Amino acid sequence: MTSSTEAEAPVWVSVGRVGRPHGVKGGTRLWLHNPDSELLQSDLVITVLPAEMSAEDANGASARQLTIAEVYGEGLVTFVGVKNREDVARFTGRAVYVKREDFPEVDDDETYLVDLIG
Repeated sequence: MTSSTEAEAPVWVSVGRVGRPHGVKGGTRLWLHNPDSELLQSDLVITVLPAEMSAEDANGASARQLTIAEVYGEGLVTFVGVKNREDVARFTGRAVYVKREDFPEVDDDETYLVDLIG
């Protein structure tokens, strides 16, 4: 039997990693496992973790939640409150997680892999 806290915990899904800084104003590239994904959009909240950590650590002290401010180009983003190259460089190489509930809707004849194995 699961506790109510466990039942309410969000399901975090690994979607990629943070690349190197892009430009001088805090931009970076998010390298997604699925480069054709339509997941990236303004106001999406992501969690970044050191690469050796997993989704179970997404609510821990090492996790950092970031809100996408703008998406420009293929996988290029800026984050709310991240104003320069040095700030975003701290996240280079970190794993990117997104709440499953924030994934875009799919057609009736499609499904996400995470739903099949989860």
